[in-house]
Amino acid sequence: ISYSACLFFTRRTVAVYPHLVQLSLESFSAPLYNILVIRNKGVPDESLPTHLGRLFFLPALRGTLRNVPQHCQDILRKIEKRMGKSMENFTEQKNTLGLYDPQFEHDACGIGAVVDIKGRKSHQTVSDALSIVERLEHRAGKDAEGKTGDGVGIMLQISHRFFAKIADELNISLGNEREYGVGMFFFPQNEHLRAQAMKLFELVTRKEGLEFLAWREVPVDPDAVGQKARDCMPAIWQCFIKKPAKVSKGIDFDRKLYIVRRVFEQASNGTYVPSLSSRTVVYKGMFLVHDLRQFYLDLQDEDYESAIGMVHSRFSTNTNPSWMRAHPNRFILHNGEINTIKGNTDAMLAREETISSPIMKEDMNKILPIINTSGSDSAMLDNALEFMVMNGMDLPLAVMITIPEPWENNKNISQKKRDFYQYYATMLEPWDGPAAVSYTHLRAHE
Repeated sequence: ISYSACLFFTRRTVAVYPHLVQLSLESFSAPLYNILVIRNKGVPDESLPTHLGRLFFLPALRGTLRNVPQHCQDILRKIEKRMGKSMENFTEQKNTLGLYDPQFEHDACGIGAVVDIKGRKSHQTVSDALSIVERLEHRAGKDAEGKTGDGVGIMLQISHRFFAKIADELNISLGNEREYGVGMFFFPQNEHLRAQAMKLFELVTRKEGLEFLAWREVPVDPDAVGQKARDCMPAIWQCFIKKPAKVSKGIDFDRKLYIVRRVFEQASNGTYVPSLSSRTVVYKGMFLVHDLRQFYLDLQDEDYESAIGMVHSRFSTNTNPSWMRAHPNRFILHNGEINTIKGNTDAMLAREETISSPIMKEDMNKILPIINTSGSDSAMLDNALEFMVMNGMDLPLAVMITIPEPWENNKNISQKKRDFYQYYATMLEPWDGPAAVSYTHLRAHE
């Protein structure tokens, strides 16, 4: 089955001629920039329209171009040319195309979490969190075929029991809990480019004074995801980095890992790092809600234990899905839209001219720019929060001043809280618009 599209402008139905069904579904995953209007003749009676707002799709059998009238072939090629080949993998578009502009990308998603408030780790927590996201199908987008999702993911504690077992298989020594970092990487599928990126990361790690231990190819089941997700699926690997004896556990070690990642990101092209931490790890991708558990075999291992599981199902609005844009981000899961994103990112960029930190000191230049403007609005908020935390601010404080409650005209808040918001409003503009944000960096369990 493939589809042709029609749009109702008036009481008279006008439709793209049904012969145009040869145009692949991927081309319709982006906004339609040119609606070609042909009167509704020759549309089979059995092709009943399915209403999707003002846009309609008519099911029809997939055919071949040789059976299509010449004038329809010409129209098809014009659409294909204007839509751009970059949309064919149903993934993110980095440049403007027609009416599409990546700076307007937003999400409307589902989020959930399972937490053992006493910090007891178990595989049941992992399984329960996956069960939550599997029940968020109504808050998860998918393609017209229903086989590829907008994105699903989970953030977990690094399971020492599980990774100690992996370390034995790799013949490396991790040390005790929190004495090593685990990185999750989305590398290019091209073997040569992947080897280059891996070598670069190892060099950056050692240059920053850390001991690189090993790479591990993450076991996955590609058959668990749709064809569009497989077509653009990255090579998924993990790395292990040992904590230096002179560096303290927790935020001090994570700050070193943050610097390593930022230096690598600015030197590398085509590699995305979902997480690099001694505390948390992120498993995510372009999945339907039931695919996450099946795709990552680590999540099925009874030895993988965590006291927390935070899950997210993505519903892209005015955007295109990708492996990179799936949530969780490194600190947050976000449902909603940040309506002030352009002003927020511009203000953060302007501050970089005079910014300094008694914690980062000369390392500050290594981590700038603060915001990766090619990311989604959620990812850019995550960049800002991560920067604040790595420079000494507590995460709850960073969240409260970036996403303050409506306080100016609220007569029910205390004067102390009003003074708090008014004080920080002189330093940072609110990132306005999120419907819900959940966050963690597990500091309470250090």
